[in-house]
Amino acid sequence: EWIDRGNRRCVVIGAGFVGIEAAVALAKLECTVTVVEMLDWVLPRVFDRDAADVAQVHLEAGGIDFRLGAQVTEVIADAEGTVEAVMVGEERIECDTVVVGIGVRPNISFMEGTGVETNHGILVKDDMQTSVPGIYAAGDVVEVRSRHTGEPSLGAIWPNAIGQGRVAGIAMAGKEVWYDGSEMINVVNLFEVPAISLGMTGFLADSANMEYDVVEFTPPGGRVFKKLLVEDDRIIGAQMVGDVTNAGVVVNYMRNAWVATDIRERVLRAPLPHGLVRGGP
Repeated sequence: EWIDRGNRRCVVIGAGFVGIEAAVALAKLECTVTVVEMLDWVLPRVFDRDAADVAQVHLEAGGIDFRLGAQVTEVIADAEGTVEAVMVGEERIECDTVVVGIGVRPNISFMEGTGVETNHGILVKDDMQTSVPGIYAAGDVVEVRSRHTGEPSLGAIWPNAIGQGRVAGIAMAGKEVWYDGSEMINVVNLFEVPAISLGMTGFLADSANMEYDVVEFTPPGGRVFKKLLVEDDRIIGAQMVGDVTNAGVVVNYMRNAWVATDIRERVLRAPLPHGLVRGGP
């Protein structure tokens, strides 16, 4: 309704997953959209810089403008509190609407004084039990072991919540069951151009001091980019922009820790024969 009244000049603060989803939706409504991001590339928690640069090409083709490595320093409103502009450093950007999408933080304040241990989220064991026996937690609010690093982490995506809820329910019913660990799978909307990030990014792997090889495939044209992160011949991460062929195969190899020596080059280039999809030990 606000946009239908002519308020079509939009600034989105943050080029993460939430910010980009909002920016694409606004651009599809024929709004003028500028995204301001503090870091130097878009989707910094989803893609490494190389994949992000290709994603940005598609986003700009859809009409989104970017100010990267920049911050909104002021939101300017009129006497009635209606937004007129934002300041990005010395630049004034006229706008009617400001969308803030700078991250997600679990609301765990209600845990204070309960004895339940928390960090960035509610800390749980592999059976989704908290530090207080008999109390379980699951979903976006929990910090649980990562399948990729083995360390506690937030994994606020729907598939993780489903798996955690299932384990918590079975455990509360008195059965012995263990959660395999959270994983990161992000499917991004780039104006109908497919893009996906699976598992570890190079940034996360470097932060965890992991040693890995990179396998890349970039066909001519600059609109498709694919890469794998491989540790000890096992895939620990993948990023695909413009073509997500074999993404399901990669997920299976990652989840099962299958040796990927025979497919690590081919999986990025063309659909794999059915016989290779199931992998091996």
